[in-house]
Amino acid sequence: MGIAEWAELHPSLSLGIIMGIVGLVVAILIIRDARKRLKGIYEIEDILLSMFNLALGKAKAKAQTIKLDVRWATVMKEIIKDIAGIDATTYVGKDMKDRREIAKIDRKVRKIAPTDEDVPSVMKLIASAMVNNGYGIEEKELEENGEYEKSKQRLEIVRKVPSNQINDAINKCLDYIYTLSNIYIYHLSRIKEPERLSQQTLAVMRNFIRDQENNTGDMSKCLTELRIEINKFTKGDRSAKPNQV
Repeated sequence: MGIAEWAELHPSLSLGIIMGIVGLVVAILIIRDARKRLKGIYEIEDILLSMFNLALGKAKAKAQTIKLDVRWATVMKEIIKDIAGIDATTYVGKDMKDRREIAKIDRKVRKIAPTDEDVPSVMKLIASAMVNNGYGIEEKELEENGEYEKSKQRLEIVRKVPSNQINDAINKCLDYIYTLSNIYIYHLSRIKEPERLSQQTLAVMRNFIRDQENNTGDMSKCLTELRIEINKFTKGDRSAKPNQV
């Protein structure tokens, strides 16, 4: 007896077998898709790091074009006054290498210095001020780089996993790409005139620049946080909240 004849004699059984095969195929496809997505999220860290390094390259090129002219000095004074709370004109004509003058500034800065929690917000304000005055780089400028745009598109695909924590960590790192690359321009430009900076300020700026170039700064910390959340998710951490997006 052939399969066709058997199916005619047992219609209910044959339908059940067909439905079972269809269900098995669907299950296999679902499992395969889930595995592909899990494999994809391990790419996220490398993608973000690549985007950050591309942004730094763009930032370095931008810094080289900046002229430390009167307009630059005016913008810097406004940034320091509006964001850091120090009126630079107060110290015009004073010897900035004089220990007493430096001590006065130091005491004032300590009174208004932001806490560790405030630092990201202050950095973001400085970055925005750089962009608003034509000294920084915007997202659309980064997207002109084909490699950056390709990485961004790939990121949008692999980030579609059900985890709010992973999604939040990705957004934080994307925010850092914008902020840190613009602060990088700020520091690279200011150290062009090292004689106008105190040794402590100069050291802080050079350390910041080195940390970004060596991937040991805030971006590295953000990627570490992301890695932790990815590991939790792939290991089935029950505390992970599903991503509703």
